[in-house]
Amino acid sequence: MFPRLLFLILLFSFSAFAQDTKMGEGADLQIFGRGTSPGQFELLRDITFDAQGNLYALDGGEFQKEARSGNFRVQKFDASGKFISEFSIWNEAWGKTNNPQRLAVDNAGNIYVTQPNADMVQQFSPEGKLAQSFNLPRAFAVAPYRNGVAVIASRRDVVNGKWTWQGGDSITLLPENKSIAIEKRLDNVQDLAVDKAGNFYVLADVNQIYKFAPDGKFLSVIGAGSNTRNADGSEPLHSIAVNAKGDIYSMTWGNPGLLTRYDAQGKIVTQREGQFKWADPWSTHSSYVPIAIDPQDRVWVGATNRHDPNGPNFKTYHASPAILRLTADYLETDKSGTTRRSMALLGFKPQLEIKLPYAISYEPKKPINCEFVVASANRRLNEVQVNWRVYDVMKNEWGKGDFKLPLQDGQEAKSTFTFAPPRYGWFTVQAEVSGNGERLIGIGAHGGVTPRYANMPELKEGDSPGGWEDAPRQMFSGLPLMRLHPDKGMDKFAKDLDLAEKWGALVMAQLTDNKSKFNVEHARPIIERFKERIKYWELMNEPNFSMSPEEYVKGAQPLYDMIHAV
Repeated sequence: MFPRLLFLILLFSFSAFAQDTKMGEGADLQIFGRGTSPGQFELLRDITFDAQGNLYALDGGEFQKEARSGNFRVQKFDASGKFISEFSIWNEAWGKTNNPQRLAVDNAGNIYVTQPNADMVQQFSPEGKLAQSFNLPRAFAVAPYRNGVAVIASRRDVVNGKWTWQGGDSITLLPENKSIAIEKRLDNVQDLAVDKAGNFYVLADVNQIYKFAPDGKFLSVIGAGSNTRNADGSEPLHSIAVNAKGDIYSMTWGNPGLLTRYDAQGKIVTQREGQFKWADPWSTHSSYVPIAIDPQDRVWVGATNRHDPNGPNFKTYHASPAILRLTADYLETDKSGTTRRSMALLGFKPQLEIKLPYAISYEPKKPINCEFVVASANRRLNEVQVNWRVYDVMKNEWGKGDFKLPLQDGQEAKSTFTFAPPRYGWFTVQAEVSGNGERLIGIGAHGGVTPRYANMPELKEGDSPGGWEDAPRQMFSGLPLMRLHPDKGMDKFAKDLDLAEKWGALVMAQLTDNKSKFNVEHARPIIERFKERIKYWELMNEPNFSMSPEEYVKGAQPLYDMIHAV
């Protein structure tokens, strides 16, 4: 009896973690691990709470290349993270259309899971028994609502030969199956939340949070309506949650992504990176992060990325997939990495543009035009006041002025002003911007007035292609080194090499940034084709992220020998 018991204890301990279990900064409770055991996950899709504070996790699944992957289950935990139970959500009759996306729990403890590919919402009893399935085409986002749940549909289908978003025009209440039309039709719905007054919050394209009254009337929107990967909180992503005070939580762009809170008064946006220790973002490159708020108004997040236990950096990662309860003070402004700004800045992205090639002039005292430009977006401002000045490295003032700029949602706005640098040297254009009765932001641009140095190329319109492989710009800046990448395509590589040679830049070529291509078979055709034109070869970009030092040396030696032989 004793040996068998010991074996079971060892087996459970290994299957539960067998990974780094160190608690990361910012979390005081974690449920984590990749696998099939209780408390582990494969495809963590959503998290939610019931009225008693129990946590539910949708550990989903999908089909890729005819193969089924994932656990297709819901796991239940108590408020301390202790595993209670689990049940399967797999429906044999649906086959490959099983692809669960979101879940919610009503006041009676019934669990609802959306299955958009099957056009269904599954309802399970508190014990995890399938009670019924509701036929709801493209059912996607779901949230608790009064004595049931609210569901909004969203899926992209081919209509008349074109990809078209379907759904997004109404909210369905279950189990009564009542539909509420909403005043705006929404595309690419990602998530849904409901506040205690019964207002609906829908996260949809383009990276915006739409608020609707209980009768479907449109009330307000948060977000710029843009997709520029701006990390200022103006482009909410993936998930949404609302606490008892009416504060709204979402994720916004960043690497790692930023947990973002919009206060209930619509005045302040607070952000902090979803990051614990180094190389351990729980939102890698702004990947999907479900958010839920428990009955005590504590914020929980789901880290959905799947760390490979066989990866070279696994020991430096926080185990993932994972569910993490954030510390109560996670978004306090005295915490490292926390930022706080006015919500008036959402969608307000001004720039100063010195209207010269690379902001360089060659003639002192010649007037220079500078544009203050506000990009098209949904904004919370109708007009701004701009006070500008120009000064040199010694803070001597070269010009100043002010103007008012009207703003209209969805339209670019700009104003031009002029100054004349009196002599050669570096200068800064600075603009202080205010609006809605408050100071909003200060921005600047740097330029220079210089005589032409020896061999400095004179760029004409169209000479500089922009981007990373811009040899004319490198030479113009006095930086005659180019790093080129065959992995971006051999034709592009050859074109970039031609341009570098034309302008006299010294080229270093990076063979690959992919572990699977770190071999002689991939590299030889590149070396043989360009052997007469390139002197310096970089074998691989950032190998430390995909292989051990020993693996790198083992792969580098035959590459080194082959390159010298060729």
